[in-house]
Amino acid sequence: MKRQGPFLLLLGLLAALVGGLALLFQRRVAQGDLFPAYSSLRADPLGMRALHDSLAQVPGVQVERQFKPITELAPLPARTLVLAGIGPKLWTKTRREDFDALDAAVRSGSRLVLAMRATAAQTEKEKEEERKREEAREKMRREVENDETVRKKIVYVDLRRRWGAELKERILVDRGDGAVQTDLAQAAGLPATIAWKSDVYFELEPDAGWRVLYRRGAQPVLVERQYGRGSIVLMADSYLLSNEALQNDRQPALLAWIVGPHARVMFDEAHLGVVAQPGVAALARRY
Repeated sequence: MKRQGPFLLLLGLLAALVGGLALLFQRRVAQGDLFPAYSSLRADPLGMRALHDSLAQVPGVQVERQFKPITELAPLPARTLVLAGIGPKLWTKTRREDFDALDAAVRSGSRLVLAMRATAAQTEKEKEEERKREEAREKMRREVENDETVRKKIVYVDLRRRWGAELKERILVDRGDGAVQTDLAQAAGLPATIAWKSDVYFELEPDAGWRVLYRRGAQPVLVERQYGRGSIVLMADSYLLSNEALQNDRQPALLAWIVGPHARVMFDEAHLGVVAQPGVAALARRY
């Protein structure tokens, strides 16, 4: 009986450890911080679950999440497509298949909302460090992709040339409180100023058809244009869509304008790396 004492004690400790880990995992999944920033599954300040759940409560509005690759996006029905937390690399290196799927959806009447990840402009030293990190990541990728034929099949699209909007950044000496409206935003009844966290902005081609709603300093940061039967909204910052903004800087009129008139709203998770996969890990993420 004495020999069984240590064994039972060890078994009890293991059970307590497993139970504690399960409880911790459950709480983190409920909070959502296991998911990438600006995921609609996150309930912490960096997520967008508040916007997702708020829209789901609006009568007549159907809200869904997209876990499949963008290439599987159907052009119809027309809806609002929200892609937030986008990195600057996507602007010059969007896969052809992804662009074609989004292009077909917008031309068929959808409203595409692309919101960039909030970033502060880098110093020359920071840019050099980021360049070295990017070179290291590229070297590792090439080592993994030994098959030359696979790399040749990847074709990229430069969005700045396709849409006439170039992504730039600058270091602001006086950051101020945010972005200010233009006459267009004023005529639409949108707020005079909005909170803004990013130093990224857009340089627009004059004949590309972009309408500027907000500027930070003199630079456009929130713009819109008609495209086929649909429209495109570019935001140089995803903060307005985040849980933090909905708690501290809520702008319902502007959010309604961003979402647009469609009765269907889709939050894309696939571009953040949250995709539907079979297996236990996928079930854990879902439940």
